[in-house]
Amino acid sequence: MTIIDGRIHAEGRRIACPPDLREAADGLERSGGVAWIGLMDPGPAVASIPAGPGSD
Repeated sequence: MTIIDGRIHAEGRRIACPPDLREAADGLERSGGVAWIGLMDPGPAVASIPAGPGSD
């Protein structure tokens, strides 16, 4: 699995472009925002993980 892009947004603005999932998780915890993470070939195990509250 390869991360091809990632962004964290809070209050309508992009606030970070984390290089990996650990930094994305840390940024989300600090900001209370939302994240978009683009994955290349994530595979069925990753694709089946729920995105979180309000993602349905």
